[in-house]
Amino acid sequence: MTGEELLVELHRRGVKQKELADKLGLTHPMISYYVRGRLTITPDREKEIRQALEELSVEKRSVRPPEAREALSA
Repeated sequence: MTGEELLVELHRRGVKQKELADKLGLTHPMISYYVRGRLTITPDREKEIRQALEELSVEKRSVRPPEAREALSA
């Protein structure tokens, strides 16, 4: 995974760099370094990133705004 590919995945999934950093126990600047290509994403780190992105995506899909919850219960 390249930094550009990571950035595309973040945007596609609606995940912020800070959210990914928090999920992985990393700093926001470290994620930024990955995105900008200043740090290389190792195969092990890529696996962790992909897992975290999937978990964050699921969490975001399961959270609905109040008006959506109200419409479902009506």
